[in-house]
Amino acid sequence: MDDDTASPGSTFRFLAWPFLLAALAIGTLVWLAILADRRDLRERESARLEAMSDLRAGQVANWLRDKLAQARFAGNSPLGELYLRWQVEGDGIARDRLMERLASFHKASGAHSVLLLDAQGNAVASDPPSDQPVAPELKAAVLRAVATGQPQSTQLYGSADSGPALRLDVVAPLSLSGQPARGVVVVRLDPDDHLFPLLAQWPLPSRTATTLLVRKQGAMLVGARGLRPVALTEPNLLAARVLRGEEPFGRAFEAMDFRGRPALGVVRPVEGTDWYLVAKVDSDEVYADAMRHALWLVAAGLLALLAGGAAAYGWHERRARLAARAGHWRRESERLRLEALVQQRTAELAEKNQALERTVGDLEAFSSSVSHDLRGPLHTISGFATMLSRSEGGQLSDSGRQKLTRIIEGVSSMDRMIGDILRCSRAERVEMHFRHLDLDELVSDLLHELSPGYPRTRVMRTPLPPVWADPTLAGQIFTNLIGNALKFSAGQDQPVVEVGCEPGTDGEPEFYVRDNGVGFDPARKDRLFRAFERLHDQSQFPGTGVGLAIVKRLVERHGGRIEATSEPGRTEFRFRFGARPPEA
Repeated sequence: MDDDTASPGSTFRFLAWPFLLAALAIGTLVWLAILADRRDLRERESARLEAMSDLRAGQVANWLRDKLAQARFAGNSPLGELYLRWQVEGDGIARDRLMERLASFHKASGAHSVLLLDAQGNAVASDPPSDQPVAPELKAAVLRAVATGQPQSTQLYGSADSGPALRLDVVAPLSLSGQPARGVVVVRLDPDDHLFPLLAQWPLPSRTATTLLVRKQGAMLVGARGLRPVALTEPNLLAARVLRGEEPFGRAFEAMDFRGRPALGVVRPVEGTDWYLVAKVDSDEVYADAMRHALWLVAAGLLALLAGGAAAYGWHERRARLAARAGHWRRESERLRLEALVQQRTAELAEKNQALERTVGDLEAFSSSVSHDLRGPLHTISGFATMLSRSEGGQLSDSGRQKLTRIIEGVSSMDRMIGDILRCSRAERVEMHFRHLDLDELVSDLLHELSPGYPRTRVMRTPLPPVWADPTLAGQIFTNLIGNALKFSAGQDQPVVEVGCEPGTDGEPEFYVRDNGVGFDPARKDRLFRAFERLHDQSQFPGTGVGLAIVKRLVERHGGRIEATSEPGRTEFRFRFGARPPEA
């Protein structure tokens, strides 16, 4: 008798080459998609950085030009004439008018302060009054302004951390005080008032994006604020590569930032200064979405490969079953033909009985399939993934085995989620049987069952009054809340869980479950009782996020309500049963 069915070994040999070719094609497509996604993210972020650096460099240059124009205006004003009459002729009235004009100009300019210095850089007057010595950087700018007859500016000098505050001074000669000028006006600027807030602004949400000013000082590259000097020869430093001519100004590229971290950045000169503006964002932020997309693409590729393999295996098995069935019917037909001469009626009845049995079997199979069609595909994926792990696991890389394990774990998680969906649904539909319930006994039994898993946790409880409730659903409420409290407080040095009851504002008993665990962010409180909403890391606190949603539905089915509060070292769930026994 010939065998029309295919053995498992022949089936796998038949599918091996198509499976390998499909795996190669899907893997190539996934890799190309990942590369394209990374390229698109880099180009998009590069365009943003280039536009932002151009805008900020222009704003800084315009700000400095405005301050130079203010200083030039003051230098060409009658301040010089009043200064000359006061210093040369000793005119006290001129001095008073000079101080009035100086105060008025200080108020109009928005500067930190306004100074008058003589041609050697010695302080003559200031608004507001100050006895601070004149810094060497300011004296050097005064000498340049007197020598050239044009406004000058200092570099940013001072300290952002200690000592004199960080300053930038704009100096203009008093043109009416003589040629060369016998005095200068100084507009003293505080970079924290405008410059640094301007650099700190970023139009889109970002963890690491920033702009900063740098300049060359000899063979070093120094920052305007809070950056240690770095040698211009640093091989892969973002700003150094541009200043050495290895990369062009205004174009984004990847290098190391001042902290030694990979970054995507742009360097532009600031017009009218020897400053350079650097706009950058950390590379890991640029490609953060690419990593997430890559995981989804890999998972989708593996699922597609598994689905294709399952479909091919099913097609091959179906062909084998059809061939076997065809052979069976050929043999049966021959047998029936031989028996028809003597037992025609018996053969007809037997054939009808067989047809009826097949119909009943098909109906039972169909009913079973419908009842399990939600979980069936998941079990198929899990089964084939497990088979693939056992048969091909040794040939996969560590990364491949980890990804396959994640698929199996994901299917298991989805199966648990489907189970939780059914439990959520049952929480709404299950018939309730109310009676007087001894909560003390109920909670004692629950703690006896749950506490052994958390031997370090100290559980404190107060007496609980009896309530009118469904015993099964009330037990589910306390089980979920106490289980959550034990789980989220287990990592504390001295975990504590409290279960008790207190009278509410209306005198009705309110039950509470407290713990000293990790708690939750109060700003996300509205998501706490939503199904499948998780406020903590899955790897640290496993679960599907359905337990509290079920608790809320069960409490509301009892006619009650539940609330949650959290602060450091204390998390509390407070609820009440609203159901009342029927009147006698």
